[in-house]
Amino acid sequence: NPVRCGSFGLPFNTMNHEITIDEGSKISKQTTFSLDLANIELKIALEYDGNDHDDPGKDKRRRNALAALGWRVYPIDKSVLYDPEETIRFAFQIAKVIGLRIRTPQGWESRFVALREGLGLPV
Repeated sequence: NPVRCGSFGLPFNTMNHEITIDEGSKISKQTTFSLDLANIELKIALEYDGNDHDDPGKDKRRRNALAALGWRVYPIDKSVLYDPEETIRFAFQIAKVIGLRIRTPQGWESRFVALREGLGLPV
C-alpha cells in the first residue's frame, strides 16, 4: 500500500507466493512454501508467525530452508500487528534492511489510523 493511504510504501507486492523445490533436495523435508507477503525480485518476505501448529521449530526450519534458497524472511506476529507503535518500528526496521527511506507526509498519521481501523486493528 502506498504512503498516501496510510501505509509505509514497502515494496511487498505479492501475497501467498509459492516456492517449490525438488523432492530430492536435502535442503528441506518440505517441498512447497507459501510466503505471506513477498517481493520476488528482491527475494524478501514477511511471514506471519502464529501459534497454530504443534511444532514450535517448524517456522525456524522453514526460514532456514528459505534462506538457503536465497530468501530473506522477516517474521511478524500478533504482538507487532496489534500495537501501532510496534507496527511502525517494524516497518522502519524492514525499510532499513532493504535500503528504503520511509517518508511520512503531513497528515499521514490520520491515514495510518484510518487504515488500521479499516483492517480491524487497534489504533
